[in-house]
Amino acid sequence: MPFYVFKNRQRFSTTEIKADWSVCLYLILLILHLTSVSRSEMLQLLGPAGPVIAVVGEDVVLPTHLKPNISAEDMRIEWFRTQNRDPLVHLYLLGESRNESQNPSYSGRTALFPEELRKGNTSLRLSRVQVSDEGQYSCYIQSKSDNNYRIMVSLEVRAVGTEPVIFREADEEGEVGLLCESKGWYPQPDLIWQDSEGHNLTTEKPEILRDSLGLIVIRTRVVIKREGSSRFTCRVLQQKLNDEKVTEFYLHEMKADWSMCPYLILLILHQTSRSEMFQLLGPAGPVIAVVGEDVVLPTHLKPNISAEDMRIEWYRPQNRDPLVHLYLLGESRNEPQNPSYSGRTALFPEELRKGNTSLRLGRVQVSDEGQYWCYILSKSDNNYRIMVSLEVRAVGTEPVIFREADEEGKVRLLCESKGWYPQPDLIWQDSEGHNLTTEKPEILRDSLGLIAIRTRVVIKREGSSTFTCRVLQQKLHEEKVTVFYLHGLQPANQIRAMLVTDQSQRTSRRESSNTVRSRTEHGAGDGEARKARAIASEPAGRRAAPS
Repeated sequence: MPFYVFKNRQRFSTTEIKADWSVCLYLILLILHLTSVSRSEMLQLLGPAGPVIAVVGEDVVLPTHLKPNISAEDMRIEWFRTQNRDPLVHLYLLGESRNESQNPSYSGRTALFPEELRKGNTSLRLSRVQVSDEGQYSCYIQSKSDNNYRIMVSLEVRAVGTEPVIFREADEEGEVGLLCESKGWYPQPDLIWQDSEGHNLTTEKPEILRDSLGLIVIRTRVVIKREGSSRFTCRVLQQKLNDEKVTEFYLHEMKADWSMCPYLILLILHQTSRSEMFQLLGPAGPVIAVVGEDVVLPTHLKPNISAEDMRIEWYRPQNRDPLVHLYLLGESRNEPQNPSYSGRTALFPEELRKGNTSLRLGRVQVSDEGQYWCYILSKSDNNYRIMVSLEVRAVGTEPVIFREADEEGKVRLLCESKGWYPQPDLIWQDSEGHNLTTEKPEILRDSLGLIAIRTRVVIKREGSSTFTCRVLQQKLHEEKVTVFYLHGLQPANQIRAMLVTDQSQRTSRRESSNTVRSRTEHGAGDGEARKARAIASEPAGRRAAPS
């Protein structure tokens, strides 16, 4: 607080201004403290909107970052799995990785991104993915000021198995035994036997085995008669992978017709060259999109030949107007396009020459969720098709509690949260964690298809004074919590209520600074108010800092 002495014709005495430097220093320290608190409250640890998909044997990144993008170089960063006996996956401390206590199964397979730490990137790279890696990972960060943050990332592992192989096991009088086997899958697929008319012949449960890598071997047998159908199909389907592999078996009488041999050889060579020359590939699992943002449905040709002169059609057969995007004769032609996709779809023109046939979908809507087919027709009339599954997500608002009415000895509360997709669960709890929910929640949808959920509870003024409304969405690994404090047994006009929003309580185990909003009616004492704030500021389920 500087002061100035002005020399003028009129005399001015410096003794008239008394500077209290102790007050000035206190105010400066108070401002710095408030600034640091506001910065800690603004800091967030963010992760992906849905599960991360990884393929066995490949590398994957579990993405997390600080917002705003401040440096994490001087922070403690710990990745762990609480469900494991040895939970530590990776530890970064005092500027370096320290993995002496690391779970042995992750040895030599984990790393951060040192050059990205200064930008707030705390992601973990996991190499040579194994089936046992599947599950939930927690990222815990502790700053030098002892503020800590936590978020959970879910990893789902995939593996596409082999083409099914059919073995002819034994012939009995008028019957033939066939065995179908496919290896290297994860998760477990389904195996179905069919005749030439598509009828299901499967009668026994499949035999399931696991190899040394945890991958699944599936096999099943069928006994068929030599009369009737002579073509039998073994199908292996994996819904999560959107993958199907098929092998056909032809049963013929054992009569040699050598005149057909050259024709059959040429036919086999022709079919082999066509099927092995090109492939249309897509993602191993569903693509996750957030409402209002853009998303890419990735597909590409292998090998990377040009698709510029091909017909590329994206469509949804379950829609009344199925066309999503059409590329023909070197340009997009969307006259018959479904109106809901107008102006929101595009290919990547510069990438078509590299075989990239991906579709970009802008401003994602809830109605966009579902299965998309990419169909490609080359100039030589070879055609390829693959399905891509799109899952839409939206995280809703913090729950808001309304005090609706007071009856004799009772209070009625309403909890509401908006903007979710898919539908979450809403639970009322007392201070001991007992479920107070007695009625089904009321579900509403707004004009965008997003969900609003609300439910009521009637509580007595005696007993517990703390009531919690929790909104949980398992697919999003998201939880939002609001706590309502009811104090005193006085008449309604003298009751003081405090509403606390705890933004750190999430299923993703994210822990950030608690934001406390209090509302105190006239007549409440300062001592009681301080006590209530102390209770509210206690982080529920806070994790002790690892040593």
